Order: sequence, then C-alpha cells, then structure tokens
Amino acid sequence: MRSRTRRTRRPLGASAARLREKAWGALAVAALLLGGTTANAGAATAGAEEPLPVSVGFSPERMDVRAGEFHELFPYLEVPGPEPEPDPETGAVPPVHDGPYTLTFDATGLDGVASVDLPCGDGPVTTCSYDRMYWPDFPVAVLSLLIDPDAAAGVTGVLTVTGQGEGLAFTSRPLTVRVLAPEPQEPAYQERVLSAPPGFRAGDVFPAPLGFRNEGADGRGAILRVTGTRGLSFARAHDNCWYAEDTDGPPAGQGVEAVCVLPGVFEAGAPYELTEPFAVIARAFALHDTLAYTVVEGGAARAEEMTAGGEYRQGTGAPLTVRRAATAPAAGYADDVALVLPDSGVLALAATGDSARGGIGRTVTVEAGLRNAGPAWYSGAGGGEELALVFHAPEGSTVTGVPDSCAPVGDGVFRCVPGALAENSRRTFPFRLRIDRMVHDATGAVTLTGDLSHDAHPADDIAAVVLNAVGRP
Repeated sequence: MRSRTRRTRRPLGASAARLREKAWGALAVAALLLGGTTANAGAATAGAEEPLPVSVGFSPERMDVRAGEFHELFPYLEVPGPEPEPDPETGAVPPVHDGPYTLTFDATGLDGVASVDLPCGDGPVTTCSYDRMYWPDFPVAVLSLLIDPDAAAGVTGVLTVTGQGEGLAFTSRPLTVRVLAPEPQEPAYQERVLSAPPGFRAGDVFPAPLGFRNEGADGRGAILRVTGTRGLSFARAHDNCWYAEDTDGPPAGQGVEAVCVLPGVFEAGAPYELTEPFAVIARAFALHDTLAYTVVEGGAARAEEMTAGGEYRQGTGAPLTVRRAATAPAAGYADDVALVLPDSGVLALAATGDSARGGIGRTVTVEAGLRNAGPAWYSGAGGGEELALVFHAPEGSTVTGVPDSCAPVGDGVFRCVPGALAENSRRTFPFRLRIDRMVHDATGAVTLTGDLSHDAHPADDIAAVVLNAVGRP
C-alpha cells in the first residue's frame, strides 16, 4: 500500500477538503491529459540543472455556453514523464518537485461574461501556495462557473491559471468561454388552474372552464387531453375529439379520456380558453375522483400518435372551439393541472373476519378482508391517510404465510393495503396460521384504519378472527 505522504500538500483554502473530494469525480478527464515523453520525474528536482516544465490549464480549453448556464471546471497540472515508483521499503511516492510554488487564478477576463468561485481567497484574482508537487493525478480545484443571464451572444471571456516556483517552468493554457445565441424558443402551453364548484356532488355536472396560456414562442395548433378516473364521464362528444373508456382491470386503472384537436395560431404570452366549458359528469358512485388535463402544441398528426394503439371513437357533436381570453384567471396557470372531486359522498366499509380449527402443529388458512357496500367507491385520492387493514393473529398461533400486499408492523400484526375499492365489492387477504398450542376460542382481529371520514358505519370497521385448536393440549 502506498504511503499517504504523496498526498501531503498545503491546503487550497477553507473548502480544500470538499474541493478535493469532488475533484476525484473528474479523474478520467485529468488522466487523459497527464501523459509525457521527456525527463525522468521519478526523483525530486531539488538541485536539477534544468527547471521542470509544468503545464497548467483546463480541459477543454474552449467552452461554448449559453446565458444563465452553470458549469463545473477542473484546472489541472501536467508534468513530463511517468508517475514515479514508490519506495520499495516505505511505499512512499517521492514528489516530482520538492519545494514551494504558487498557482494564481485570474478571472478578470470573465468580467461581463461569467462569475466564478475561486479557491484561496475572494476576488477575481487569488493565489494558492503549496509545499511540494507530486505527480498530478487529479485536478487542483473544482471551480463553479455561472454564465451571466444577461451575457450577449458572441462575447468571450478568459480564465487563466499561472504558476511560479524555483526550479519550475510553468506554461499556461487558458480557458476561453464563448457565449452562444439562445436556443430557439418553442411553444410552451400551461394549463389554467381549476377549482371545484361549491357543493359539487355525485350526479352533478361540472362545467370545467379549461384554458391555457402560451409561455413560449407562437404555436401552431393545440392538442387538449382530458382524463378522468372511473367515477367521471364526459357529457358531450365533440367531432374534433376522440374518446376512450376503460372499464376492465383494477378500479384504479379505469376511467375516461378525450383527445381534442384545436386548430389555430396561439401567440406567445396570450391566454386562451374554450368557447364553452368542458362538461364533466360525476357518476352516482363518484367520490374523490381525479380530473386532469394537458395542452400541447400539435395538430391531427400528433393526435393520431397520442391515440395510436387504443380503442378511441370520434365524437359526432358540434366541434370544441377555443378563443382568446379577455383576462387571465385569478388562480393562474400551471403544468398538468389536476383536480379531485367531488369531496362529499358516502361509502359503507366493513371489516370481515373468519374462523378456523385444526390440531396442534397443523396449518390453517384464515381470510381477513373488507367490503364496500357503496354507494361511493374508494379511489384513494382523497388526500387523507390511505385505507388499510390491520390483521392481529390469534393467540397461540404463528403466521407462516402472508399476502403480497401485507407487511409486518409488530409481533403477529400485519398491515395490508387494498388500494382502490369499487362500490359493492370485497377484498380478502389469506393468512396461513400454524397452531402452536391449545387456546380455547383464541381470537384475533381485523381492523380498518386510515381515512374513514366518509364511512357510513364505523361500528363495522373491526371483525374477529377465531382459531379453535382441537385434540389434546
């Protein structure tokens, strides 16, 4: 193992340790630049007739940047010759130069182009001092470069690192920073933020005032995509919209979708709104359903890409149209707007227990469960603590088999998460129990926890699991 001696040097400043740790991440860059072909660097240069050539610079030597960007820079040293071999007895690696030297960082050439944090002091010019130089296998510092947000395209700046020391001949390879023109701006639509109408309930129709604003360059055409979970549906079917409804699989994945093509040129910075609200129906079992919508640039071709592979049907009603809004909404705009509604409704949850019997040493199965008698479904999107079932194993038994969606929370206690639960449905979790000893009418429990604020019958949220051991104790 090599001695730590070869790493001994005077610190670069108060943040030297942090800089050196970060610098190791750039070893691959520095290693490509540390080759050489002349001189034997294996011994100290004290007393050498010729000064040791040292190149100090950056990789790359030129950076093309844009206003407002952030970059990390890694200044490095390069000396000729291979890395010195360690002493065979001590393992210490000798320095390539034994004596003091300095490195001066000069950022005055970046004025008006970028700001940079320099080591070993404040200001545009700082100097770091070192005791000796080892074969350089890592950058000497990590510099944070922030391009001025107001920097004009075409301007250039220069950052240099120069060195000085007896017995050393430094050459500098400065970094040139050139500011490029800003990237071409593209259309960027943001959606109008929605709020639920007061008193909205299952069976009501929500006239959603959908709209958007173009935060980028002028856009040609727009694609409106509206989705709703299974408790929502759309009141109208416009002929410039394509509709899909998924009623298969788990309740959480069911719902409706509309993809609408809105022609026109949408100017930068301008707000737009639908000529008439997008009507959304809350079905009879709706509760905490999610209505979401997005608007992106595009026309019929992009809409076809978005609907490819799905079972969509085109509407036959009057087209959905858009107009420039007179004013921006008070709630403003955001990306990918979503709204949970309705917030009022009732579901009837109940825990379900089980019973089993068997001889000591035998294994039996009991089913812990819950049911929802409706009328609302449980979507899990209400914002409260998620609905869960807690199973307590009966005394005298050991749980040997646990359902996939359950996890232990104590000795013989498990928490199961059912997820979304449709109205008039039931979910069970089979547990395997080994009967270890005789306990007459050993009783465990199934308890519902989480947000039960819409549960019509809280008294049904606990049920018993009874285990009867048979045979001799």
